[in-house]
Amino acid sequence: MHWRSTLANALWWASNALGHARFRNNLNNPRAAQQAILLRYLRTNAQTAFGRAHQFASIRSIHDYQSRVPLSTFDDYEHYIERIRGGEPGILTRAPIARLMPSSGSSRARKLIPYTAALQREFNAAIAPWIWSLFRQDPRLMMGRAYWSISPIADEPDSSGSIPIGFEDDSAYIGGFAKSLVDSALAVPSEVKHIQSAHNFRYVTLLFLLRAADLRLISIWHPSFLTLLLSAAPAYWNSLIADIAAGTCSPPSPLQSSLHQSLLRRLRPAPRRSRHLARIQPTDYRAIWPRLRLISCWADGNAALYAAQLQNIFPHIALQPKGLLATEAFISFPYRDRKLLAITSHFFEFQASDGLIHLAHELDKGAEYSVIVTTAGGLYRYRLQDRIRITDHLGQTPALDFLAKEDHISDHRGEKLSEGFVAHVLSSTFEHLRIAPAFVLLAPEESDGLMAYTLFIESDDLLEQPLAAEVDALLGENPHYRHCRTIGQLGPVRCQRIQGKGFLAYSQRLSDLGQRLGNIKPAVLSGLRGWSHVFGGEVKSH
Repeated sequence: MHWRSTLANALWWASNALGHARFRNNLNNPRAAQQAILLRYLRTNAQTAFGRAHQFASIRSIHDYQSRVPLSTFDDYEHYIERIRGGEPGILTRAPIARLMPSSGSSRARKLIPYTAALQREFNAAIAPWIWSLFRQDPRLMMGRAYWSISPIADEPDSSGSIPIGFEDDSAYIGGFAKSLVDSALAVPSEVKHIQSAHNFRYVTLLFLLRAADLRLISIWHPSFLTLLLSAAPAYWNSLIADIAAGTCSPPSPLQSSLHQSLLRRLRPAPRRSRHLARIQPTDYRAIWPRLRLISCWADGNAALYAAQLQNIFPHIALQPKGLLATEAFISFPYRDRKLLAITSHFFEFQASDGLIHLAHELDKGAEYSVIVTTAGGLYRYRLQDRIRITDHLGQTPALDFLAKEDHISDHRGEKLSEGFVAHVLSSTFEHLRIAPAFVLLAPEESDGLMAYTLFIESDDLLEQPLAAEVDALLGENPHYRHCRTIGQLGPVRCQRIQGKGFLAYSQRLSDLGQRLGNIKPAVLSGLRGWSHVFGGEVKSH
């Protein structure tokens, strides 16, 4: 047992007790909790530039707030962000902006989201009940180290403004004393974030993970991150075993000297662990991490396909679907087998398909809504463009599933295909044909003047003849797509098997277009053309 990790985890669990109690005590009265949060924002930020423009000082109710402040998107904040970057105080919040967090968007490579100390406390208000209930449900998770996703820093430092850009590692979202506890229980040190080469990053991450025989918990974002990481192990296996035995670090290409020395200080010879690993296969994960108990990852929307694949790789391990978390806000988290709305974190509104706005206590089970959020970071009635479905309630607090990004639409001929709809079509098709692809992407391609969608698929399965035809037929349930097919604006769906690793090629293209590697998530739909040249392979139509 790694006693330092156990002690750190136990202290972290105990430190979350008050946050859990506050959340639990509001489960039956989310309306009061939400109103208190909103009125605090208005009082605190009444004398900011935004607050004066919208007369915060005279707002006395939720209805007043909704009447005075319009719904917004990131475009409405760009000029405010520029003033903040120039060092001007009191623009969106009275509290200083500690940093600007980069987030990818559908129409731009990067959005910069304001982040304050109060916003970090709001994130912690959701993390506390999640972690408290997680460790309470399975105390053995505390008895070893954990791997919390670390993203490599791919961007050069941005010195064009007075506000820092981004966190250096994902555990920084926790902040304060809790962050030091989490860091002390990490299987992979945060220095790994400085490795910009994807091959070196995977090698060093695997090196530390393989050394951690006491690994209990893996927390990542998209499930494909872990499958891609593990797929690199067989090629590096002998070198990794030798490094573990000697306490060395020998990635595919040289690391920066200072970084290499920093990593070496964390490595000691572990010949016994090396001998154990040498006797097993690099894909025998039960033998590699016999104490691993839980993997936490996204499993809603298009991530469902990849979560199912990860569960097949780890059939003996519990997989906990994460809630909905955005750079801008913490929307929901796992709690008692549900993903509950983070009612003690931010102020939420929900827009139904008829345009009407509802509050957290007014949501109907089975109904779908678009999420609108107001946060301590200075976003007011901000449309996240996230579509959710209400699945249940605990007390009066709603539980929800993420469906899709509403702004992720492919529309070249009027077909208006959304990612959520395409994810449903592909899930149904793969289940019917018993196909389990490692990566899949539907995207438009133009050939001889005719636009048609191609299904790019990475799979070891024998692809059934009707695959493309079945996808085409199900896409026809969308009347806009069906109309485009009927009048000949779109040709039938084609299928192309991907050569090599699909997500590697996908992420490299998006990185070349300006997205940060750590922000790139697999999608099942792309409006970009030219993927056939990226993925290679032979196009087939049925």
